[in-house]
Amino acid sequence: MSNQTNNESIVIDPVAMKIVNRIAPGTKYEGTLECEGGVVIEGIVSGTLSVKGGPLVLMPGGVARGMLACDGDA
Repeated sequence: MSNQTNNESIVIDPVAMKIVNRIAPGTKYEGTLECEGGVVIEGIVSGTLSVKGGPLVLMPGGVARGMLACDGDA
């Protein structure tokens, strides 16, 4: 019997993924936010979020509440 663990990891390459926007840890945004290019959310976004031209990446500890629209991966 093996004692192996599955240490899966995801690599985020902002340049290759066209991520040009960031909601930093400790940031709280409420309202309507429109992003051209991908966005990484590490803080809190509440309201309407529209992402065009890149992915929406929600990091551990990040929060997104409300209406989310993304024409890329999420």
